[in-house]
Amino acid sequence: MKISIIIPVYNAEECIEKCIDSIINQTYKDWELIIVDDGSIDNSLPLCKKYVAIDSRIKLFSKQNGGVSKARNFGMDRAQGQYLTFIDADDYVDINFLSSLLECQSFDFVSLSHRRFGKENKVMSLNNDVSFELPAGFRNIISNKDNVSLFILYPWAKLFKSEIIKQYNIRFCEEIKLAEDSLFVITYLSCCHSAIFKRSVCYNYYITESLSKKYTFDYNTYLVHKNTYHKQLAQIKDKIDIVDFENRIQSIYLMNYFDYLLNAKNLSGHASLVEKISNIKKMSRIFSLTGHKKAIMLYINYLIKG
Repeated sequence: MKISIIIPVYNAEECIEKCIDSIINQTYKDWELIIVDDGSIDNSLPLCKKYVAIDSRIKLFSKQNGGVSKARNFGMDRAQGQYLTFIDADDYVDINFLSSLLECQSFDFVSLSHRRFGKENKVMSLNNDVSFELPAGFRNIISNKDNVSLFILYPWAKLFKSEIIKQYNIRFCEEIKLAEDSLFVITYLSCCHSAIFKRSVCYNYYITESLSKKYTFDYNTYLVHKNTYHKQLAQIKDKIDIVDFENRIQSIYLMNYFDYLLNAKNLSGHASLVEKISNIKKMSRIFSLTGHKKAIMLYINYLIKG
């Protein structure tokens, strides 16, 4: 088996057929599709079962709901392909998606460009293919010297070598819900000797609502994410320079916490004086560590309007 495709599915009845159809229609045929139903309570599982009945390359597993990271890890444990790629259930791929990835299989890591649709319609593509020798070229990836840093924030539209994942026991972190996929990609890159970012646009990414609207990203959640991410990155800091990257991720966490504060205020009315003082103390501690100007301005706006 050349390549294993892993799709985690949770309540995706409106889009999963389009996703699977786009895989069946690939010009490259030597693949297996591993669908992990993560405890869906809609019609996703029956829809997936129909495809298993008509294509022996499709394998379906159903498990208790545990989140996308557990579902992806579950799929990786059962993958038999020499290479791995991930597709989200609400996305779909062009017919040349797999062939475009495998054109560069001599590299340890391959990333394709993509289209965004839904809340935003935009093509995220490079002007030219860009390759790197690793770990020497990692700083150029992080610093966005060649406009590639965006493409390491997610695991889809990528080609990973199963051998590297198994050798270094690379897993998706199951303790956090935001940026856990970028942590997987960064950890994988730290074990690679080469990487290529291609201008080919073969993946179609559906933009959903922000995490702060799906989960309660309160102060304790912020601290768990911040500390867990730091702990995980500490394991690879002797291989690559990850300071700039970690600062960027911490800023993302901070912005989601602010979104939570603003959404909570809008839902429950004006925050009380006690709540404001408590939040000011927490933000003061964060500001002293991050110096994030945009976050400061957002929070000032939150206080003024509150």
